Amino acid sequence: SSAQEFEASFHSDDFWVDKIEGIDVAVVRNNSLVEPVLGVVAAAVSDAAASAVGTRADTTCSIRPYDCGDRQQLFEIEQECFGVHGATVLETWLEKASGNYSDSENLGPEILVDVLELEDCALARAGSLAGYIAWSFVEPETKLLQPYLRILSLAVATPYRGHRFGEKLLRSAQQRGYRRWGSAEATRLTVRPDNLPARRLYERLGFRQIAAIPNCYRDGSSGLELEQVV
Repeated sequence: SSAQEFEASFHSDDFWVDKIEGIDVAVVRNNSLVEPVLGVVAAAVSDAAASAVGTRADTTCSIRPYDCGDRQQLFEIEQECFGVHGATVLETWLEKASGNYSDSENLGPEILVDVLELEDCALARAGSLAGYIAWSFVEPETKLLQPYLRILSLAVATPYRGHRFGEKLLRSAQQRGYRRWGSAEATRLTVRPDNLPARRLYERLGFRQIAAIPNCYRDGSSGLELEQVV
């Protein structure tokens, strides 16, 4: 309706609508029309933002620690997001998270896995898992480095993206981690350079690149080490 009002209010000699990277943009020729045009555009943006926020608010979810009944859904999410090769690593994380890891010599740091479970809503039936986060606390052997939280993996299934579930999972893990390990002063993670949606999320949350890691992934591609300081 805002676009219709816009077109009805101004003559085509005074403005025209063009597309810039897929977005309709009003180009104003008459300077006296700048303020009213901006007012209409701002109203349209505000309506769209309110609608988007409402959609997110209507999606009820809860974040809880992983339990054995989540395995099948988690492997489906893992395969969709990272392919079949991620299943082996996920298996190890789940074993550690459940306390069943038998290789005591390579136990390493404690691994925690949290899942985001949807309640009965338009997106899915109650009990459906939208995503998970695997994370740990790292205390470096050298005193030159401060303890930090390490995000090992963060995944949200495709049908449930666009609702900030990834952000919810990350913030929940950080709240739990900083509360449990008071000495942690930062959160670190690694992301593929070509994973632009994830990089935009992390940048928006205040993560900054601190290193580039060559041959970081199975396919030989590099990884970007990001850090968010408390």
